[in-house]
Amino acid sequence: MKSGQRLQHADDQRDEIHLMLLQKPKFFYASPSPGVTIYKYDAQTQQMTTLGTVGAAVLIDKSSFSFFLLFYMSKQNVLVNLKVTPTFSYTVQEGMYGSFLDDKQQRWSIGFTSTVLCDAFAINVAFAIYAATKKDDLFIQELQQGKGESMREGDKVATKWVGYSYNPQKSNELEQFDASTSLQQYLLGGNNVIDALDKGTIGMKRTGRRIVVCGPRFCESQDKLPPLVPRDSHIVFVIDLEKTKRNPQAPQSRAQQPVDVPSSPSNDQRHISSSYKETNSSSVMQRIERLAT
Repeated sequence: MKSGQRLQHADDQRDEIHLMLLQKPKFFYASPSPGVTIYKYDAQTQQMTTLGTVGAAVLIDKSSFSFFLLFYMSKQNVLVNLKVTPTFSYTVQEGMYGSFLDDKQQRWSIGFTSTVLCDAFAINVAFAIYAATKKDDLFIQELQQGKGESMREGDKVATKWVGYSYNPQKSNELEQFDASTSLQQYLLGGNNVIDALDKGTIGMKRTGRRIVVCGPRFCESQDKLPPLVPRDSHIVFVIDLEKTKRNPQAPQSRAQQPVDVPSSPSNDQRHISSSYKETNSSSVMQRIERLAT
């Protein structure tokens, strides 16, 4: 993906229903359709019910810098229209599913046809939660937990990353500005990279994948440390931790993350290998039901 390219959607994929639904807020991200299946949890039967294929979007009200989640079957049948708040939690599981509670504590799960679409939606939701906090701080959303020990200051890591930026004066959506072309090695706490990557990697485990959202102050670099990010922009990094080397002399305790890292209901982060067309099979439905427990 080249610099300036949009994140996994194009205007021509926004059909007539998209345009009719709302005049304000505006669309920040719309998941390509078809591609999203929604499930509703029934507390009485303790089972997930498949409602069908839906349109899924993240909306923005620029005047208040507020975000909304929208899931709909048609203009007349909107299933979820939810304002994202600082307490909103979105969990990614098995690389293909997302799970959340709405403002009435109703559990919803959404399934995607690929990990690419699942990650793209999670990136935009993470940005929406960050914006809702109204703080210039780090927000972290786990995509995959990883294995082994959590990294701390003094440890050496090798990562790959993709960077997205958002400047409300210049764009209506997240745009990719750069990506690592090879493994980038650095010492945590060693002032080898900008704070967004340094602090954003602390706590990760090997093979883990994480979204880090932050304000401009975490990307300042007087020494031209990589990467060079757009000025005066909100930044999103998707970090993949490929290699780790523990420093036995590193302190046993580390500073707490600036925000709470959402925890997944399950540590099973394996991708679903079966065809997504088999979503009504018992094995897949059991996975979906676990999202609500």
